[in-house]
Amino acid sequence: METLTFEGTLTALTTIFSGGDEKTGVEATLRRIDYIIGGEKVDVPIIDGNSIRGYLRRLLLTDFFQQVEYEIKTPKLFYLLSGGALEEVETQESGKLNLQLRREIRANLPPLSLFGGSIGNQAFAGKLVVGKALPICRELNSFLPVKSELSYHEFLTETFATRHAEREPPQSVEPNPKKEEPTIQMKVSLECFAPGTRFYHKFMLLDALPIEKSCFARMIELWRERPFIGGKSAAGYGEIKIDYPSLQWTGESYLQYLAENREAVQKSLERIEKL
Repeated sequence: METLTFEGTLTALTTIFSGGDEKTGVEATLRRIDYIIGGEKVDVPIIDGNSIRGYLRRLLLTDFFQQVEYEIKTPKLFYLLSGGALEEVETQESGKLNLQLRREIRANLPPLSLFGGSIGNQAFAGKLVVGKALPICRELNSFLPVKSELSYHEFLTETFATRHAEREPPQSVEPNPKKEEPTIQMKVSLECFAPGTRFYHKFMLLDALPIEKSCFARMIELWRERPFIGGKSAAGYGEIKIDYPSLQWTGESYLQYLAENREAVQKSLERIEKL
């Protein structure tokens, strides 16, 4: 068994918004988790690992399909971009594991082997663990290897965004299909991390093969090309500086593997689409 850990920091270059589950009208707050600090519960704003994982999965798999020159033909492969979806099968097939398919995925589709997913009634574990991005702050000094004298409160700021809401006509008024309905412009308050906020973050690789390690390195290279985190990146939010000092791998061998095995990879993808 081999467990590799890559610790690093993410530094906000612009405001970062990563929304939580609470709905507060026109106010959107950051996602938080509770820590027990000094015997008291403190809710600390964080960036969830699932958000980071989803963004990196999309980057890597989009690049993967481009590298092997494969045009997606059915929605099934689109589902893989978000982790896949389990499908109902006949009773006699329930619980059966297609070991040949799993071996083929591990051999020919490194991104899926890295992230895991589900195809048909087959679910398989990935080898990548993506941690939460935690603000380097005084409150978390006993939890993180990086220390700070500043409270996380110093890192929070508030910005405003606008959105358009459809104005509902009275029930007695028939809608006019030839005329656009008026809209209401609403101002939404966003709680954000301020530029300059530093986050502790880590990845873990579990029993990864050499090609999967190079695939992971390619993922980080793609992230450096599009260095964003959280939501609303199209509006200028979420740009970051990425630093994992111990990561010295490159994606060169992974890209070479895809070029040399393009036909076999394409056949595996075609097989998945026919399942």
